[in-house]
Amino acid sequence: TNLAFVKDYAPALREIVGNLSADMQISGTAQKPIVAGTLVLSADRVSFVSDGLPRLENTKISLRRTPSGVVIEEGRTGFAGGLLELSGGVKLDGEQGPTLDLLLTAKQALLTRNENMVVRSNGEIRVAGPWAAASVSGNLRLVESRYFQEIDLLPTNKQGTTLPSSPMNVEKTYGTEAEPFKDWQLDLKILTEDPFRVRTNLAAADIVVDLRLSGPLSQVYPEGFVDLKDTYAQLPFSRLDLNNSYVRFSEETGFPGQLDIRGESQIRDYLTRIVVSGNANKFDYVLTSNPPLPDEEIMALLGTGATREDLVGS
Repeated sequence: TNLAFVKDYAPALREIVGNLSADMQISGTAQKPIVAGTLVLSADRVSFVSDGLPRLENTKISLRRTPSGVVIEEGRTGFAGGLLELSGGVKLDGEQGPTLDLLLTAKQALLTRNENMVVRSNGEIRVAGPWAAASVSGNLRLVESRYFQEIDLLPTNKQGTTLPSSPMNVEKTYGTEAEPFKDWQLDLKILTEDPFRVRTNLAAADIVVDLRLSGPLSQVYPEGFVDLKDTYAQLPFSRLDLNNSYVRFSEETGFPGQLDIRGESQIRDYLTRIVVSGNANKFDYVLTSNPPLPDEEIMALLGTGATREDLVGS
């Protein structure tokens, strides 16, 4: 059967080119039928009305119905240069309802893309157990991921500047209350095979991620760290190097994390340092310099390349 008719029932589809075939046998009784056979969907390409959804290519889903359930003999689709494969099956003869045993494998799969950011991942995610209380486990390994943006410089504040104290509102845990997923258990590692590269005209960083997301899907919390490697901020009159900087996560900190950001900048005869601590919702910073200067003078030095005394004198 040609799949073109599906567009009439799926407004989100722009185009679907492919076929659906079935070879089914039904035996048993009217009260207890036994269904067996195969169902195969093959689509050369599937495109969507939304530009935010990638086009699917070389999609194939082959299912075999057995007396005890459904087996996925082949499941794959390509999109945006990546590949997703699905294997496993679902048992339908249990007293607790469907029992899942599914494995999703990603190869350079595109997780998100916009004009500034591309995130790709390899990985394996397994969903196993009864429908009412399944578990989700595995790993996502970020590859070839980057963020790039040109940032416009604002006019320099000659009187110095201050740092924000509460820039975000990050919840300690995240989750869903949808049934039955809220009772599913999560154990998912998020790693970087390649550092996540941040490049702007004002800053650069190679971000290394080693996180574990766990708990029930109603209350997921992180454990692990995010390290900033080869990181710097290019200020108008100086460069701030942010080496040995990281964010640690635990069940206690939740997603706001624990910041330990350390920056150092050599400006003229002054070695200035900044240490940021706290979390994403509320942090503090300490400024020091050698020779010693008050905080206001250090901020002026970082922002303008001169102390306030120098600016007044000029």
